[in-house]
Amino acid sequence: MDTTNKQRKPSEGSLASNHPEPIHESVQASHGPTINASPATHGNTGPESKLVKNKKRRKATITYGRYSPPYENFALLSTRETRRVEARDQKRTAKLQARTNAEFDKAEEESKYSKSAVDSVLIRKEEGNKGEKSEVQIKRILELESEKESSPLLSGMFNLGKMDTVRFPPQSMEKASNTEKADCFMEVERDQSIKELHKISIKFVGSGDCSIVNQDHRAKKAYLPDGRNGEEGLLFHCLGGLDTLISRLNYERAIGERQQDIHFTDIDFTAVERKAMEDVLVHHSFIGAGDGAFQFEVQANSTLTVRNVNDPSTWVLTHCPTLEDKKKYVQSKWSKYTLAIRWKGMQVEKSYEKSQKLRDWVSVWALPRFINRVEKKGYSYQVDGCEYVGNWWEKPKCTLNIRMKK
Repeated sequence: MDTTNKQRKPSEGSLASNHPEPIHESVQASHGPTINASPATHGNTGPESKLVKNKKRRKATITYGRYSPPYENFALLSTRETRRVEARDQKRTAKLQARTNAEFDKAEEESKYSKSAVDSVLIRKEEGNKGEKSEVQIKRILELESEKESSPLLSGMFNLGKMDTVRFPPQSMEKASNTEKADCFMEVERDQSIKELHKISIKFVGSGDCSIVNQDHRAKKAYLPDGRNGEEGLLFHCLGGLDTLISRLNYERAIGERQQDIHFTDIDFTAVERKAMEDVLVHHSFIGAGDGAFQFEVQANSTLTVRNVNDPSTWVLTHCPTLEDKKKYVQSKWSKYTLAIRWKGMQVEKSYEKSQKLRDWVSVWALPRFINRVEKKGYSYQVDGCEYVGNWWEKPKCTLNIRMKK
């Protein structure tokens, strides 16, 4: 029997098993050449040649890459490949559904927070941006005023005499970093002999309360016994008073006796707590706020409080050249300060992951989730015999914030 033109039984996954008719479409592999599925007869009108059959077999073994083919071409895949694609799609669908459920749960949890709290965060962020822009604007105004032969603004700020002059030395016109409390430098020469360098910390209060201590956590180098270069932190001596004060206020807040923002006038400070808080405020007002070395050259010896940039009558300069002057300045503003323990950066949880020692060090300032009403103490971690007062969806709060009212 003549077997020359006998059709070979198509193997599983071949084109002949799924498409009895010739396919006149081009299928592009993700990283390969385009294969024309039309039979290349080259003049042959009879049965398919061996070359055409081999092309069909190769085409049936194409493995599709990142981009899936059109739906009508899925039949080109083998049964095994089809099952693989279906399993992949099911896995992707399951992941998408799980992610959607998680986002829904997160949105539901976040909806439990009061809208006013969210609005207050947005307002504080906007106020911070206005404050930074205003500080740069104030520096430029001081530079322009120093170039005038006579400036009522500078005369009032520095109490200038007839022979006194003010110079604006070359300096950066950008906002100073946290480690540089002196935002602006002004040189005053009195009677053509005495020169004063005013290293000014600008405090703009036109858009809201002025931030003095911003998101300070207990693990900052300034509070550590072995801070920068292994030396004792500049505020390590304040921890005794700060720890008792913050722990007491946090407990009262946990049982509902206080709100987040607490005015200094509503706090009964002990002598130790008061001295510690004064030292912290002097440091953050004149020395520095970050973890830097706090070089003397960039520490402030004056403060310039501005309520309205365009109204010179609201510009008030206070010169504090000595430590006693700085303490007197802080004491004069005592009734305007507000304390709050807020959240930033999941500090407690991150500390848990690093070490038990660091966790214990940071959590001293954390808002308690467990309280002992008999001992009047609170804890951020579970302790036997304590009452659970926290909310599982709330983020931990353990950073110190102090603002100065207008």
